[in-house]
Amino acid sequence: MSPPPLRRATPASRSVNQGIILRFATWNVQTLNDSSSAPARAELLVQRLTEYSIETCCLTEVRWPGSGIKTVDGWTIAFSGRDDGLRRHVVGIAMTPLAAHSLLSIETISDGVRMALFQLRGRKSSVICAYAPTNDYREREKTIFYSKLQDALDRISGRDLMLNGGDFNAQVGAEDPQSWQVVSANLLCTEVI
Repeated sequence: MSPPPLRRATPASRSVNQGIILRFATWNVQTLNDSSSAPARAELLVQRLTEYSIETCCLTEVRWPGSGIKTVDGWTIAFSGRDDGLRRHVVGIAMTPLAAHSLLSIETISDGVRMALFQLRGRKSSVICAYAPTNDYREREKTIFYSKLQDALDRISGRDLMLNGGDFNAQVGAEDPQSWQVVSANLLCTEVI
């Protein structure tokens, strides 16, 4: 049985049992650097997130230098990367104005891990955005990444809603088609608060 296709949110689907539906996503954007062949990439990203009514999105491979916060068409994109000129492992969290207003704190754990804390109707929500090194990286780099990720996870209160997003560079083999059904069935997470 295949999972139902993703659909855009409608006003009727945004309120269930008087709660809030938090629409959270993760996206490997491959780069948000503008070029003559692909101008306004950040603006296109925000358009797509708005189209699908996403409030918060973990971004990987942003490739902007350094760390900071940019505002794009009203959205806030907090990103963290490297200061050595290499534009790899840059992660970011894109937020609607409402989500940015609920932001309590945001912290860079490492160049591949960023953590944000939101206040959602009496309950806190911790969002961790991560970009894991691929298998071709040295074992030491992978160990450091997972150690930093574990540090971030250990700091989250058991009462908080925890959302982890990003690119964990997992490999799912083509020889096992059932594994793709498991992955695709869990791509969209909706939490009623």
